[in-house]
Amino acid sequence: MRKTIDVLNKDLADYIDCLAELCDQGHRRFRVLPFFNFDTRVEILDIDIVDQWEEQVKQLHLRNRDNLLTDLKTEYGTIDFDQKVQNFKDIGAAPISIIAQYNLFERQIRSSFVSCNYYPALTGACALGERILNHLIFDLKEYFKKSPHYKKIYRKKSFDNWDFMLSVLTDWNVLLADVVHNFNELKLIRNRSIHFSLATYATLRDDALSAVRLISMITGSQFGGFGTQPWFIEGTKGAPFIKKEYEKVPFVRFYYLSQSFFVGFRHSLEFNEYFRPSQIDFNDYGDGQITDQEFCKRFNEIDQSEVARRPQRSQ
Repeated sequence: MRKTIDVLNKDLADYIDCLAELCDQGHRRFRVLPFFNFDTRVEILDIDIVDQWEEQVKQLHLRNRDNLLTDLKTEYGTIDFDQKVQNFKDIGAAPISIIAQYNLFERQIRSSFVSCNYYPALTGACALGERILNHLIFDLKEYFKKSPHYKKIYRKKSFDNWDFMLSVLTDWNVLLADVVHNFNELKLIRNRSIHFSLATYATLRDDALSAVRLISMITGSQFGGFGTQPWFIEGTKGAPFIKKEYEKVPFVRFYYLSQSFFVGFRHSLEFNEYFRPSQIDFNDYGDGQITDQEFCKRFNEIDQSEVARRPQRSQ
């Protein structure tokens, strides 16, 4: 009997392992779901009107800008508003990240900075960096029981030594190179800010801004919803998919596969009133394997008449 996706119980603890045993698994890839946190409103403030624009385009941009400024006044208050707008511009767009708990903390950190509460923003960004490092180690440690680091960590509750944590995660090949660099930069800010230093008073805003930017780059790169990360299939249009070779990589498996749909190239998504997606797909794509490049080509070039749809209810 062929093992197809429609017979699997999604509540099984080993559900992801079961997906790898499907008869058509070679034709399927994990699609990362659109639960992303992002805020790109700042881009409206960064665009200058060009004389060559049509008048209606200029007016639309001005309305969008005025609406955004009104929203910012409502969100952050009118006291020191010009400085708050500058702060909003300086931290840039919020990263596109798949981890809800980090997104929540990061919104609070960014809000503190925009509101001119620089010390909470500074310490919050440093604390979130340390929390992420701890999470990565404790979430992934069971995949690395044969690692020489395992005996040093398996009974621990938490760590505050960033050099040790970065060393462990680097040896486990968990962190991207740019993320390691940004963690080291954030570590320097954390060490001179959290530990007593009179210099903090003079550099408070600059350090807070650097810390907020660094934590945004860390979450946006290591936990990004799409981009140039090595685990994403290159070139898929409008949707991020995980490369087949990365399905067994511990970091990708733990953080990405658990919130992805295992789909064929003819699948579609349906969203409910709360924007929660469900997959519509065919149960069996046949035997064999296709490459990531072939999956990308088929997904990009699919005729919409061949896409899986929910059957229409009879009237």
